[in-house]
Amino acid sequence: MIINYLNGLKVKYNVDPSDRNKEIVRLQKKYNLYKDETVRYQFKENELEMFIKEKRPFSYLFSPDKTDEEYKLIIERLLGDENPDLKLLFEYSKNLPDNIIKSVASLLKRANSCKEKMFKQLDKNKIDPDEKSERLTEIYIDQMGDSIQKILELSMLKDEQEWKEVGQKLLCYLSNSGFFVPEDIGNNVKLGYISIKNSHTKSTYDKTKHGEIDHFNCLPYCIYCYDSYEEKPEMRIIYGICTYYKYEGESYE
Repeated sequence: MIINYLNGLKVKYNVDPSDRNKEIVRLQKKYNLYKDETVRYQFKENELEMFIKEKRPFSYLFSPDKTDEEYKLIIERLLGDENPDLKLLFEYSKNLPDNIIKSVASLLKRANSCKEKMFKQLDKNKIDPDEKSERLTEIYIDQMGDSIQKILELSMLKDEQEWKEVGQKLLCYLSNSGFFVPEDIGNNVKLGYISIKNSHTKSTYDKTKHGEIDHFNCLPYCIYCYDSYEEKPEMRIIYGICTYYKYEGESYE
């Protein structure tokens, strides 16, 4: 109704059509009527098997306002030898082919070094008290993200049942830790949640498909942290890996 009215006024006063459309969009944005429509990504069957729904309320790795000793207990439960999900993953991998054993061992080694780094940061008082939830979460993503990505990518790409089982066990660990897959993933890599550097390209001669996601090799997994300077929790991401279309002869930026 409003759009038709504005359009009519522009026609009445002989305004160029291209300018008329720009003015309509400007007014829509000004009065909060404009909606930037994007196509949602349609998850495939094997991707839905790796999908973790968001929990309510906000899920943190590290809740705000804890003492250092409480944070150390959380770190131990999350990354220590007695974490039930990591322990199960280790026990399951023992009798698998060497390449799977090495991948799981690398993940567990990274978990231990991540734990030690967090302990050192707390012991040396290197983290601002108001930023501990945020900083510890960032250390986790930085230290663990690559290893988690690699195992989940292999579990989605490989046909062997052993890889599928390893992926599901790691998925249980992420789910029990509070991670989730965002539902607002668009169908183009430029819309976020994607590590373009780690993703793969698929050539196309259709320029309109440039940047469009063909499929995920590893879904993005998100978690919240508390930022003392923000009113709402902040999201941190283990970025997804996908295969996307690249227009032949054109680089993606």
